Amino acid sequence: MPRNRVKTTNRGTTSERTMQEAAILCLDNHMSERSAAKKFNICHVSLNRYIKKFKLHRETGICLPAFGYRPHNKIFDDFQEKQLVDYVKFSADMYFGYNSKNIRKLAYEFSVKLDVTIPNSWKKNEEAGPDWVIDFLKRNPSLSSCLPKTTNMTRATEYNPGNVKPFMDKYKSILLKYKFQAHDIYNMDEIGATFVQETGKIVASRGNKHIEAITSDKDGTVSMCLAINAAGILIPPMHTFSKAANNLNFMQGVEFLQILKKFTKYVRPSVNKKVLILLELHDAHLCLPVIEFCREAGIFLLMFPPHCVHKLQPLNRSVYKPFNKFLNQNLSAWIENNPGIQFKTYDVPLLSFSTSALVNAATPQNIIKGFLVSGIWPFNSDLCADYRFTPDTFQKVDNMFIDDSDEESISTHFNPDSKTEESSTPPIFDLNLDSSRLRSPETIRLILKLTSQIRRKEQIRIRKKVKSTILTNMLGKLEMKDETKNNAKRNLVCKNKKSTKSKN
Repeated sequence: MPRNRVKTTNRGTTSERTMQEAAILCLDNHMSERSAAKKFNICHVSLNRYIKKFKLHRETGICLPAFGYRPHNKIFDDFQEKQLVDYVKFSADMYFGYNSKNIRKLAYEFSVKLDVTIPNSWKKNEEAGPDWVIDFLKRNPSLSSCLPKTTNMTRATEYNPGNVKPFMDKYKSILLKYKFQAHDIYNMDEIGATFVQETGKIVASRGNKHIEAITSDKDGTVSMCLAINAAGILIPPMHTFSKAANNLNFMQGVEFLQILKKFTKYVRPSVNKKVLILLELHDAHLCLPVIEFCREAGIFLLMFPPHCVHKLQPLNRSVYKPFNKFLNQNLSAWIENNPGIQFKTYDVPLLSFSTSALVNAATPQNIIKGFLVSGIWPFNSDLCADYRFTPDTFQKVDNMFIDDSDEESISTHFNPDSKTEESSTPPIFDLNLDSSRLRSPETIRLILKLTSQIRRKEQIRIRKKVKSTILTNMLGKLEMKDETKNNAKRNLVCKNKKSTKSKN
């Protein structure tokens, strides 16, 4: 049988409403069947069969007769197929999506659970056929095959209302207190400009599996500090060649202080004209000279919640991806034009390539879009809505295994009132149905959920959870920490001196 069978006639395409009108004309107005069929351009034999069933419907009150061709080998009905669609969508929202192979296996297991008639090929392979998956996606245009973005477990679990809402509240209080505008709100972050480019697709001989491309040798990265504001302005990038910065993948306190001094030359903030910098927390930002300099220069430092920059930082949302793309193109073009020459740490071409890639990537439209989608400017409180934190919200819900013989537990573990209007969680069970239809794909495969790892105190020391804070308000705490560190160092030096004297 062909995969896509094309109908050669137009039979069975007439709507039920048209058939009902023709049947009423024949029964109530005493019009002949052939005249009614000719008027509505339908087959008189089909109309005759429909009239007989329509009479029976009037006399006995049974359901209206269905008209049209129906597939004789359909596995699932509309309700069951909708359950599959909702399950696939919900699993994708939980960051555990299904590919076509897994959907085929799920469909087979679901059909066995429902005890429906399935082809012999399904029983032999223990999965649905490829034709069924293709038709399944065609029948449900709300589903599509796509490549998901990689997200580590920490980011998926830490991006939750408990971390984001305090940050947005502090950010809102700063906006209301100091009346910051778009040109006063900056996002600062650093990125490493790598020497090794990613290779793209090329045209080569068919069948050859040993196609290679030349890349530069690994010789470290150059750290670039970027700063943009909500008005779409890019501050000239600042490069860091410090070995400590390149080895630790981020700048130290000395380098960050120098970058802030250069930043003040371009922006020119003051105590009367303050600016706000949103940045990710590093140890370099907690340096006491950095905090003192920012307070004297009129700079507010507000850090993002930990592991939330992939959603909240404008640079991550709209600048970094095109920047890496343009930088990769520039490096590939330079290697093709200069074969046999390797990049070094202080090469001028790398600096010019990274700067030109940044100019092409950090356009005013991209920068403004990054602040918009992250909810920074204009301020968007809807960012804290529950439906945006699906994985973490589902982390609080216990998946219960439903036994074949115990279907009453479904109603005890499913609360239909808990679903909000904006929630993207689909209703998996319909409690108004009879118990024979209270079966869903979740009875076959439990929806995977994200769970935070439980650490034992005797094995791993639990770190204190870091929250979003205003760094410029931590001056007193940092001074106390520095004093305690200095006192500890002095005590250690004194103990060492006393030990050396006693030995002598």
